[in-house]
Amino acid sequence: MLQEYLVSEEAGFRRSECDNAIFIKKEEDGSYTKMLVYIDDSLYYNTGEDLNIIKQLERSSENKFKVQFQGNAHWFLSMRITRDVHGNYLLDQSRHSKNLVKINQQIDHYPVNLQLQTKTDQKLIGKSYSEVQSTGLITLQL
Repeated sequence: MLQEYLVSEEAGFRRSECDNAIFIKKEEDGSYTKMLVYIDDSLYYNTGEDLNIIKQLERSSENKFKVQFQGNAHWFLSMRITRDVHGNYLLDQSRHSKNLVKINQQIDHYPVNLQLQTKTDQKLIGKSYSEVQSTGLITLQL
């Protein structure tokens, strides 16, 4: 139901061509509001500086749906979300990866020897994707 509302004329979002869970709206000030919707969880942000755009999105959502806003995201779909001083968002899936390895070991009964990073390595912040990909972290510049 939320997804239908987002692409309605009233809400003004369009669905991303590359991922059906991403919705994008160009705002009057030229900024973009982007929302990721996965079942009953969502993340959203605006690329501009006007916080009223996000507040308006929240108000219109509250009027249409039973929603609960929980402030800045720290976890989403088993990913830890952090932000560095340069504005880069870091998505850390090491906890989820460790759980998958643990489940796999219990099912298959043979050891898996993997080194998985459990804490954000501060030396990696701001590095390129190729420099980070082997650590269990993915860097996004938004």
